[in-house]
Amino acid sequence: MEKTQPELTTLCYITRPSLANEIGDPTASVEGNKREVLMLLRNKKENDINHAKWIGVGGHFLLGESPDDCLRREVLEETGLLINKYQNRGVITFIYGKGVVEYMQLSLATDVQVENFESQTEKLKEETDFMSKQVSELPEQIRLITDYGRQKYREAKYAVKDCDEGELHWVPEKAISGLSLWPGDRIFLKLLFETEEFFDLKLVYDETGILEKAILDGKEIPHQELIEVYGLEENDLK
Repeated sequence: MEKTQPELTTLCYITRPSLANEIGDPTASVEGNKREVLMLLRNKKENDINHAKWIGVGGHFLLGESPDDCLRREVLEETGLLINKYQNRGVITFIYGKGVVEYMQLSLATDVQVENFESQTEKLKEETDFMSKQVSELPEQIRLITDYGRQKYREAKYAVKDCDEGELHWVPEKAISGLSLWPGDRIFLKLLFETEEFFDLKLVYDETGILEKAILDGKEIPHQELIEVYGLEENDLK
């Protein structure tokens, strides 16, 4: 896969509170249960370097776009979601084989909503108000209606559209490590979710997808640290 010029791209991971977290379930206090992450299983495009991998959403800059322009456009095109709040968290240099080089702006979006969400919430409010009028004032009935309204509100706010690059799924944060990921993604996802600092990460792969080296903020991460701290396997590494 030979290319002559480096590519400029965005890569965004979108989170939402878990349902347990929203309703105050004690299980939400367990690490990894507090939020879900929108992950894209790349399984629709031919000759896709990311085929069968789970990644975030994003894409290539168009001429004249700022990083913010590109991020918002790509997220909207791929998911149907509007970004209300995000942070730029790092720059990833992705090198694959002899010819593929990408410079990726890595972002974390923590507040999103579907387009035309306000009009949908008005309809939902009318529906739950009608239901409330049909029942007595028993606490259990009110709780069920409230839970129903919260669930419908959640479904409406975070509804994603079909993506032509793969399947979109909301995945509990603690379950992401069990997905098929690029080895280097395990490094920056740990940094993304467990730290707050901006970082620079260079990932060098051979043409089979084996990670040859990972350089974090100018220092190569030792082999053993990649395994013990970041959860990579021996067969992921050179």
